[in-house]
Amino acid sequence: MKLKYLIIIIVAVAAVLAAGVAWLTINMFNYEHIEDTNGTETSLVFYDTEDLITNQYSYGARNFCKRTNTSTECYTHTVNSGFNPVDIDDDLIEYEAELLTGIIILQETNVNFNQGITYVIDVTLVSGNMEVIIIDPDNNIVAEVTMNEVNSIDIPSTLSGAYTVILAGESAEFELTVQAEVH
Repeated sequence: MKLKYLIIIIVAVAAVLAAGVAWLTINMFNYEHIEDTNGTETSLVFYDTEDLITNQYSYGARNFCKRTNTSTECYTHTVNSGFNPVDIDDDLIEYEAELLTGIIILQETNVNFNQGITYVIDVTLVSGNMEVIIIDPDNNIVAEVTMNEVNSIDIPSTLSGAYTVILAGESAEFELTVQAEVH
């Protein structure tokens, strides 16, 4: 009799696990991408600049890769909601995505008072809409990055704290490199 109940419990647990895996699969692979409705214009339609600095980071991506000096992470499909692992003080980071919608922190660099920081950000936006900004420790925008060119951005005297490079994309296909040097 006890064996019968044990088998029923095992079957019930297996059914719950299967339902959970199915739910995760559906949600991971069906992230709501924002349709590109403004043609060849690359400016954001759904997100605005305020969205980039409010710390509400969430994104979905297809064929997404991130490379640093020490690691490479590539995903066929990825969804990240609310948690954005940040590479602090990684002086070179490369990203590419076939499709990305949402907001993601690309890189943070800690600096001391009166140190300068120079960024070289190379962006190739193939399709979709995208904006990349740099914010200071007080969440003020200190630079906006121009799409489809190499941007050299020098911030000569800084506040103490983390300077953050943030990307917002709407069905964006892109390649991007961020280099940061504190001086």
